[in-house]
Amino acid sequence: MKWKFEERSTSVDFLDLTITIENNQLVFKTYQKAFNLYQYISPSSAHPPGMMRGIVYGLMRKYKRQNTNVSDYNKMAHLLFKRHVARGWDRATFKEYILAADTKLRNNPPQPTIVAMDTTTVEETTSNRDHLFLHLQYHPCDIPRQMIRTIYNKHCKTLFEERLGINQLTIAYSRPPNIRELLTKAKLYQAPGREASKFYSGELSTT
Repeated sequence: MKWKFEERSTSVDFLDLTITIENNQLVFKTYQKAFNLYQYISPSSAHPPGMMRGIVYGLMRKYKRQNTNVSDYNKMAHLLFKRHVARGWDRATFKEYILAADTKLRNNPPQPTIVAMDTTTVEETTSNRDHLFLHLQYHPCDIPRQMIRTIYNKHCKTLFEERLGINQLTIAYSRPPNIRELLTKAKLYQAPGREASKFYSGELSTT
């Protein structure tokens, strides 16, 4: 092993942060490696539009948390825009994504990462039986979400409310499998009747 020593400094790059001491205070800013390829999702990828908005919001929220100075946060937002345009995204569309995320962050500042869980709320949510989830695998050529909701409202809504007590429909999309998932499957094979969950629950003995 070889030890590499550096001169004392008031600034250091640690993980994805640059930490600097300024006027006896810690100042943080986003650090990105010089060889980062920034292989963001291509606009031709079959991802639901709402998922892309969520990805942009997640990145913007991270930059908001990481950067002490507003100018550094604005710089990262500008770089995010430029790199996605270079990937082929429409400038006007992606500008709208970033501005929407920034507006949401200004109105609702990001909370601390660790938040105490309200168990009462979780129990109420999981026991709610008047909610219908329609889970679909997203495809850009499928009928849009609004049309599905229109058909539901016309043919099913009244019947489901009267017969089943369902008062709300949520249409949830999942992305289709990508090439990596199809070529390199890492799912554990479990013999029928000897699933890991049965050992955990005590249905099967390990002896």
